[in-house]
Amino acid sequence: MMESLGEEPWDVVICGTGLQQSLLALALSRSKKRILHIDPNDYYGQHEAAFSLQEADSWAATHAATPEVQDVSTTGGAKTGASGRDTIFKNASVWKHPEAADHGLSFPRAYSLALAPQIIHTRSKLLEQLVSSRAYRQVEFLAVGSFFVYDTTASDDSSKLARIPSSREDVFSTRSIPAKSKRALMKFLKFVMDYDSEEQKPTWEGQEDKLLSEFLASAFRLDADLQKYILALTLTLDGRVTVADGLATIHRHLTSMGLFGPGFCAVYPKWGGSSEIAQVACRAGAVGGGIYMLDTKAQTKDETMDNEIILDLSNDLSVRTTKLVTSRSEAAPGSQTITRLVAVVNSPLKALFEVVVEGAPTPAVAVVAFPSDTAAEDSGSASRTPIYASVNSSDTGECPAGQSKFLPLLSYTPYYWCYDDPT
Repeated sequence: MMESLGEEPWDVVICGTGLQQSLLALALSRSKKRILHIDPNDYYGQHEAAFSLQEADSWAATHAATPEVQDVSTTGGAKTGASGRDTIFKNASVWKHPEAADHGLSFPRAYSLALAPQIIHTRSKLLEQLVSSRAYRQVEFLAVGSFFVYDTTASDDSSKLARIPSSREDVFSTRSIPAKSKRALMKFLKFVMDYDSEEQKPTWEGQEDKLLSEFLASAFRLDADLQKYILALTLTLDGRVTVADGLATIHRHLTSMGLFGPGFCAVYPKWGGSSEIAQVACRAGAVGGGIYMLDTKAQTKDETMDNEIILDLSNDLSVRTTKLVTSRSEAAPGSQTITRLVAVVNSPLKALFEVVVEGAPTPAVAVVAFPSDTAAEDSGSASRTPIYASVNSSDTGECPAGQSKFLPLLSYTPYYWCYDDPT
């Protein structure tokens, strides 16, 4: 069987089982193409994978430093690295509370720690593609509920997390915004719902590259306190989003609200976020005729045959293809570096997952924004960039009942997991 894989050329060889590669393989397999899909790792998902606690320990040990190898390259003569690692992730570490077992830490496979736990807005192209491919039927999507912003000026601790209003009803029912400010905020929300119309375009045309914060102040007279609610919806890590990008992102957020049901604008795949979608796509691709091989590295050979690319695989098999698709094994020059923490806490954090709209499903995920200057860096100075945290309840299937996952994301430095107890 293995020898026969090298007899005929493949239409496409795809290296890596991340989200993009898996969806591409699925689409091509349904067009009757001969697809060989390989991954140097012994698990599906690649950069979007999800791990048990034991698997996370192993992954963190592998990515604790920055290796200098590349396993797959589109240039001739690329050599297979012995370690099979890439440089997308680095400086990973794991910390466990010394009394974690006494405070409810369960067995390793009771947890699913995702490398890329993204939420998906209901009007996103990704969700549209999943629906059109029918792969969504194998994924259980959960509601992403409220978006919160951390307010350091709040008078007491119980009101420091303010829910971000996303509708007229939200604006007028919130107690964290003064009445006069509500009218200004409502004016902006009405504008952004229809910002790309002929009537509204003159308000922002010519200012596309201007900072959104400056535009909010000049065009809508929104002060810094109101701006933090709006800027939080852009989910930008440096807080310096432009008018064009910011308006498009906020418009997507607002118009996604209620599309698939009341009270939520985004969804999250149960059991592991994007990893679950990648695995579903791989399974569907295999049903469509794609061939899958994990723990298989590849190197391209210098010579070609009839415009075909020759690949030597680590299982001593040589294959030919007319198209080769690879995933990045190193960050693009000048790309933004981020820090992600995955912390398991021994609390259900019920206040974050309340149903706030009648008839809405119970949310399994909440988003908390910490504006710049609200968190302290290691040096003790205020953070210059915002921090966004996804908080996942046990309904996601990623931790046992009574626990939650806290996943802050910010610009710069190490990636690590933490098994903690809030006490």
